[in-house]
Amino acid sequence: MSTATVSADNEAVAAISAPTVVSGTFTLYMTKSYVIQALAQDIIITPANPWAHSTSGDTTATTWQITGGDFDLRAGTGELHLDGGIIITHLKSGQSMVLMNMRFNLATHTIDYDWKTPDGDAPVPGLDAGSGQGGVWGSSGSYTAAEVFVNKDSGAFMNDFLKSTAFVDEGLFGAIATKFELKEAAPTEGVVEWGKK
Repeated sequence: MSTATVSADNEAVAAISAPTVVSGTFTLYMTKSYVIQALAQDIIITPANPWAHSTSGDTTATTWQITGGDFDLRAGTGELHLDGGIIITHLKSGQSMVLMNMRFNLATHTIDYDWKTPDGDAPVPGLDAGSGQGGVWGSSGSYTAAEVFVNKDSGAFMNDFLKSTAFVDEGLFGAIATKFELKEAAPTEGVVEWGKK
């Protein structure tokens, strides 16, 4: 097993077949300040099918199980597919948005959802992640991003649909952390950093 510094310019490494993710967990941290901001606009954000959910200090942590994906830290591509999503509800109007099929896209550094509507699913890039760092050792990997923000276009759309001003891209939403297992051990090991896309 070789150890290498991984970069987006390493074409030989990037050309290797993408790994298959078989399991793991993905945690989304939401800041208390964003929770308060949303509640002030009568908006609540509820996790759908979480594996774990807790509040500690200034953050709320929600963890979902990973069902699969082709997340490739070497190439900066692929997704992690999660078993769940979120439900956003306007308390006064009762209007809600069900965002499921949650996934983290490494290439775009976004947490994406499918909005469940009577006319079918509509993809929604809900959150933008800042710079992140991760690594792979054997068949185990991890990745974290210390800053996550509401996607500007999606925030405007959700505000319009829910008749709210709760979703702003300027405020820090939270952070993410994931641990995952690969079907096979990675051909290279080491730490990789990816900047904001």
